[in-house]
Parts: sequence; C-alpha cells; structure tokens
Amino acid sequence: MINKSSFTLILLLLLSFTTRAQLLVDDEEFIAEYIIENNIPGLSIAIVENSELVYSKGFGVKNSSTQEKVTNETLFQAASLSKSLTGALILKNVEKQKINLDTPVNRYLTNWKLESKSKGNKFEPTVFQLLTHTGGTNIHGFRGYKSTKTPPDLLSILNGEVFLEPKIVVKKKPNTEFDYSGGGYVVLQKALIDINNKGFNEQMNEEILQPCGMVSSFYSVNLNESQLSQIAIGHKKNATPLESDYFLYPQYAAGGLWSTPSEIAKFLIAIQNSINSDNTENLLSKQSIKRLLERPTLETGKRPTYGLGFGFKIDSTTNEIISLRHSGANVGYSCFMEASRDGKYAYIIMSNRDFAKLSGIRQRILDHLKNN
Repeated sequence: MINKSSFTLILLLLLSFTTRAQLLVDDEEFIAEYIIENNIPGLSIAIVENSELVYSKGFGVKNSSTQEKVTNETLFQAASLSKSLTGALILKNVEKQKINLDTPVNRYLTNWKLESKSKGNKFEPTVFQLLTHTGGTNIHGFRGYKSTKTPPDLLSILNGEVFLEPKIVVKKKPNTEFDYSGGGYVVLQKALIDINNKGFNEQMNEEILQPCGMVSSFYSVNLNESQLSQIAIGHKKNATPLESDYFLYPQYAAGGLWSTPSEIAKFLIAIQNSINSDNTENLLSKQSIKRLLERPTLETGKRPTYGLGFGFKIDSTTNEIISLRHSGANVGYSCFMEASRDGKYAYIIMSNRDFAKLSGIRQRILDHLKNN
C-alpha cells in the first residue's frame, strides 16, 4: 500500500514532469506553422535537460507524396553532424594508443597517401589539423550519389575518379587558416580503416553507437528493408521528393550517419557526462575531453572556433566555450545540434529538406530552455 507521503511525492514528480514538458507543448503550434511557412515537409526534435531526454517529437511528413507522418523513430541523414562522432572515434583510438593527434596522418595510411597539390611542396597535416579543418585539404562537402546507382568505393573517392570530384589533396600549407574540409575527414576514415583493419561502420558501432545506446543509428550505403521503412525521404528546396528518395554518402566520417534526434541526444549526453563527471565508465577520458575542447592556434595567432569534430559557441567576454554545436546539410536534409558545456541542455533538430531554415525553431527552443 502507498502511504500518504509516498503518494504526495509521486504526485509532485508527475506534476513536475508535466509542467516541464508542457512548456514546449505550448510551442508546438508555432513549430507546426513554422515548417509550413518555411516549406519544410518533415522535422524531428529532441531536447535534453541536465543529462535527461525530456522531449522528443516529430512534425510534418516523411514523404510529401505519401503524407506518412514523422515519428520519434523516423531516421534522417545527420550529414555533417557525423563529424562529431568521428572526432569521438578518433579519440577512442588515441586512448588505445593507436593514434597520436599530433602525428602526420600519412603515418597511418597504408595503400594510399595524402599528397600536396603542388608537387614542389610536401605538406603533411596532422590528425588534429584534419579534425579541426586546419590541415589545408580540399573539398568542402560532397554531393553524394543517387540511391538508384552503385556508389564508388573509398579509394575511388580519395583518388578523384568520380565524375566532377577532384582527388583529395593538401591545397595549402597546414595551420595557416581555417578552411572547412569534408575531404580531410574522408582521409581520416581511410586512416581508421588502415589502423584497425576493420570497416569504419563496424568501428563506429563498437566504439560509439553501441556504448551510447544508439541502437537504430547506422552508417551504410545498403539500407535494409527495415531501415528503408523508417527513413524520411529527402526533399528539394520546393519540398518535392528527390527522384531517388535519398542520396548515398560512403564518405561516412564526413556525413554518412543515419539517426534520430533522440539517439543523437544520447551521444551528446555521453559527451556532456565525459566533460562534467569523473565516472570511469564515461565515453571519453578526461585527457580526451581536454583535447576535444582544444581550439587550434594558427600561425597568424588566430584561434578558430572549432575543435575535434565540434564547432564552439564562445563567450565574448570570458572567451570560454559555452556550447558544442554542429550544423549539417546533405542533399535533401538539413539539421543542427547544440549541447551546453556545463551539461544543462542540449537539443537536436533534423529535417528532410534541402537547406531548410531552422533558425526560428532553434531560437524557440533556446527561449524555452532559458525560461524553464
């Protein structure tokens, strides 16, 4: 039998949860109207407060032709949010002493080497420089390949054997400027494969996805029937579905993750816990976190606001990191995530439209978190 004090405690807990969730429920009408006004077919959101997932909901449709609704289980392409998980995977290899962040990446490559565009130069960026986009490599991002065709293998991509895609090379002296490079992350993907003699997706499953409990997330260009039934179809800017439904990205390290906001929330919680607690079972060690939060210093003295797979929001007064964040854009998909350094909040937004405007929803969520 439940006594009076126990019943009161349960009631208070229920009221507390209802009130916290209701604050965002009041904003759902705004979000529903926003996606219509901004031509976004479907969208999914997850919010974390104090290392706990407190809200997740889908809005709109997975496919504007079929009108099938987005749910919490709907999978989206995470695009460049993938880079944050790649940074964590690299750090797991650092902890195992398989990688040194300050060693040139070519030391870890076997049957392919990163070359300089100019034959007269032999620039050799380090792992740290490639992770922080200061390695001087080319290719900002990749267009992907229609799902109706067989995608190229990794070596073909690295060698620039794909139509209209150049070979991945060092185009400028490392550590001279911040120049966002998905190409550099593909080089790191090859390095991880060579170091461990194991597929990138298998490594990511073992070291990041499974430990974080991301059971539905995956890296693959061969989606099975179950996965296909869960994905949101990519859409053009006019909100019409892509002819091929979605594009393939074998450049896994740069932009190949399929996931949900709720599952990415688990990864962000793991990062926040690693930053703010001393639990020996944290995803990353304290030494790894120190490097994760390290901003590069260029030859010019400038310090870009990007670390090992995460961008940083910086306090203009203290110059300290306020939050870790990343945006993402693959053909047909747009997304954004942010996690406060102190662990108080995190949120993830994923949508199935090319270059969707998400700023209004981001601000609405932040306003909710500030007022909660």
